[in-house]
Amino acid sequence: MENDRIEIKVRQGRFKRPEQVIWKDGRRWKIKRVLHTAKSPDMSYKGTRYTVLMGDSERYIYRDRDSWYVLKEGKEKD
Repeated sequence: MENDRIEIKVRQGRFKRPEQVIWKDGRRWKIKRVLHTAKSPDMSYKGTRYTVLMGDSERYIYRDRDSWYVLKEGKEKD
């Protein structure tokens, strides 16, 4: 599975809540809300998938232990 590592600004506390995506080229996207989290039942991705609201769009970001990533376009199986 191909993915791109990203940096995530995280609010610390009982649960790690992502607040902002920071791309390698410096672009930043504020995460308005975490809508859902899930583990993969068929191992199509590693770790936890977060469905987040960025702007007016729902997007997936992933956390595998302390690393965050996004899948390259078209790589996730639903």
